[in-house]
Amino acid sequence: MSTGIINVGSNYTNYQFKPISPYDVVKNKTYLFAYDAVVYVGDYAILKAFLTDDPLEGKLIRFYIDGELVGSNYTDSKGIATFAYKTTKAGAFEYTARFAGDYLYRASQDTATVNVLAKDNIVPKGSSGMQHTGVPIFALLLALLSMFTILYRRKKE
Repeated sequence: MSTGIINVGSNYTNYQFKPISPYDVVKNKTYLFAYDAVVYVGDYAILKAFLTDDPLEGKLIRFYIDGELVGSNYTDSKGIATFAYKTTKAGAFEYTARFAGDYLYRASQDTATVNVLAKDNIVPKGSSGMQHTGVPIFALLLALLSMFTILYRRKKE
């Protein structure tokens, strides 16, 4: 196929340019990243996805669990879409974030895992065996400092 410059002058209506095919629009590739989460039963798991070619704003992201649509949201100026999903039982489940594509961008999807912990798995605050060890160490250091001070003064006399 050869190319060249055509001077159509003022009679440009005689020259019509048609696309080679109706499908010659090249869509930009997108990447969708879903994020893992850890929550307790009864809490909301934040299903989160990041859509990029450059961060893409205003694109609809749908969230699926076991193939069933549970919610959707539009991406913000940073390309992030979130959806709060109420957890009902302990265990791990996967969710899929899916961008269907549009006239400029290709479709993309990603899968992530949410670990839902039972409420009885909560570690009580301060339950470790090392609790309050700072006080005896401080007292020990203070006693050693006092002894060295006394010995230093006696040696000086």
